[in-house]
Amino acid sequence: MELLKPFILLISILILIKLKLPLWGAVLVATIEAALLYTLPVGTAVQTMAKAAVSQSTIELVLVTYLLILMQKLMEKRNMLVSAEKHISALICNPRIKAAAIPMTMGLLPSPGAVLIAGSMMENSDTQAISREDLAFITSYYRHIPEALLPVYTNVILICAISGVPEWQFVLAMLPYTILNITVPAFIFLRKIPKGKREKPTENMWMACLQTGRNLWPILMVILLILAFQLKAVVACIITMLLFVWVEKFQIKELKKPLIESLDKNMLPMVVAIMVFTSVIGMTGLADSMYRSFQALPIPAFLMLALVFFLGCVCSNFTAMIPVTVPAAIAVCPSPLAITVLLASMGHLASQLCPTHICILLCCNYYRVKLTAVIKRTLPVVLVMIAVSLILYLLMIHVFIV
Repeated sequence: MELLKPFILLISILILIKLKLPLWGAVLVATIEAALLYTLPVGTAVQTMAKAAVSQSTIELVLVTYLLILMQKLMEKRNMLVSAEKHISALICNPRIKAAAIPMTMGLLPSPGAVLIAGSMMENSDTQAISREDLAFITSYYRHIPEALLPVYTNVILICAISGVPEWQFVLAMLPYTILNITVPAFIFLRKIPKGKREKPTENMWMACLQTGRNLWPILMVILLILAFQLKAVVACIITMLLFVWVEKFQIKELKKPLIESLDKNMLPMVVAIMVFTSVIGMTGLADSMYRSFQALPIPAFLMLALVFFLGCVCSNFTAMIPVTVPAAIAVCPSPLAITVLLASMGHLASQLCPTHICILLCCNYYRVKLTAVIKRTLPVVLVMIAVSLILYLLMIHVFIV
């Protein structure tokens, strides 16, 4: 029965979305359902939900999402995204490479709202030949590839801290997975985009790079402030936004409409709903119960841990699974580096199927497509990459046993 509960929650969310309930509404209903399924005391559940809704992390995430929506709208006012896409097009003639490069570039920004900027740029590129569902998948999936290995993301920082694996070792060990993660969906989806005529770049490489940087400087500045100065995303966004408004000489009358329009009635409530859902799931002990249920299965320890971690991340949250699973994995596996990379890969892949993953929901909302349509396209890629991750683990334990 314990194994059925997370799947009941997963199916409930998908059904509610199918019934055209707003995404944030479906997540809130699933939150209440989780509290009932796991028989949490009413007072405890209500208190947990209330605290999560007004917690510092929730407020910061809502503010970052709002600021990035605002940044996108202001950049569009100055035609900066269209101009950046044109210079990238002049530099990269192959539309297939460009379709992967744009969201991956936005993936350098460790914030859910970055997918909105990627979507805006993708719509201006040579992608009219594919469906909006395919476009939503490409945008979402490739935007998350940098998230798998960059130590500016919470999950990477946390999994390295708990496992004791140095971040530089983790980044190097994750490179084979990352390269294959770029290649696999390219064979399935990017080939749908017409190649077009083979032409030489229409602009000098250095000039194209300079102009691209000029048009994307607010995004690059946020990344720089986070990487170089280790500022929180919300602080980096506030500093960048203030400088952006000053440098681009926005007038008060120009700001009024974007400031109001950025208060998105679907996206911002959805961020709060997901943070509340994650907090309640953390109270249920879902990860512990799944681990105990799988212990009895006659399969190798690494495979059992990978399976538990993957399913737990699909049904709850990547971050929440790390402190529960990683210490046990380090204790039973011969190579801390190899098992850390395996679990990080599994968590990253599971996040692409998680129906409460903020970025995917934002992406579906932006392209106006169904979540099920994106998940349908993501599933075959994830299954192939699971097999790849397991093979890479078996190869790594013969090299990195320490």
